Amino acid sequence: MGWKTFVLARPVRRYHSSKIPAILLILVTAFSAVAGDSPTPRILMVGDSWAWFMFINHSLRDALADSGLGQYIEEGTYSTVPGSTVAQWTNPLWLAQITRELERNPSIGIVHLSLTGNDFLREWTIEMSDAERDALFTRIVRDLETVVRHCLSVRPDVRVAIVGYDYINKSKGRASLQQLNEAGMILAGMKRDLAARLNRCEYIQSYGAMHHYFGFPPKIPAGRLPLPGQAPDFQPWPGGDRKKGNPPEAMFDDIHLSAKGYYYLGRLCVDTLYRCWLTEDAPAATQTATEQQPAAVMATGR
Repeated sequence: MGWKTFVLARPVRRYHSSKIPAILLILVTAFSAVAGDSPTPRILMVGDSWAWFMFINHSLRDALADSGLGQYIEEGTYSTVPGSTVAQWTNPLWLAQITRELERNPSIGIVHLSLTGNDFLREWTIEMSDAERDALFTRIVRDLETVVRHCLSVRPDVRVAIVGYDYINKSKGRASLQQLNEAGMILAGMKRDLAARLNRCEYIQSYGAMHHYFGFPPKIPAGRLPLPGQAPDFQPWPGGDRKKGNPPEAMFDDIHLSAKGYYYLGRLCVDTLYRCWLTEDAPAATQTATEQQPAAVMATGR
């Protein structure tokens, strides 16, 4: 490999500009240098800190390389904004940024979309009635649909993967960790249903992925708990053990994955969908994500 993976010290919780600071652009550009032949950008990372961390860590790039697809890379310099909400991304100026990136990179045909997490964490409360919760989630998913439809409108060859989140290790107010994750899974189900209604759009379920890849040693080894199910039936839904948060090795903090965790999320995306979309002649391996170690993953210091 002609490049290395780097992790910034802490995640940026809120960032309200559509442009990443200049110093970060310099760092990303420097860290993205590749020796030898330049790989082809095929995937655009769009969205919040989960997409941003995957981009700056080269999580998807490493996953592609380890899957025999090292000729392809992702791009996300100007299309990932830590702390951003899906409501912000419906702003015409933000949507125009997606258009610019897709037009600037005509080889890109996949949009990796990570959104709704900040809307959910900021607005949902355990005190909401079911009707209030459903109204909130309906609005969030409606905003997500706006973003997805915009991506699809740029070019007829563009496809969108709505990538889910995994369990987080925090509570909120009177809501326990499990209650917060259960509410998140309700929203995830609505995002799954949105993808099913749209052409050229798929949902990648990731609740429970870290349970499978890391386990809870020594009692539960890696690979024992089930991977989250994928299309068409998404069984099991969710994966892993819905009563637990994620293992410490999988987490950078109580919300974000570690570098190794994001690598495995990248592997899940490749094995579930991206391999098929990138090669067209290979079936998606929805339940057979391999247990390889990342080619270049640095420790997060936890």
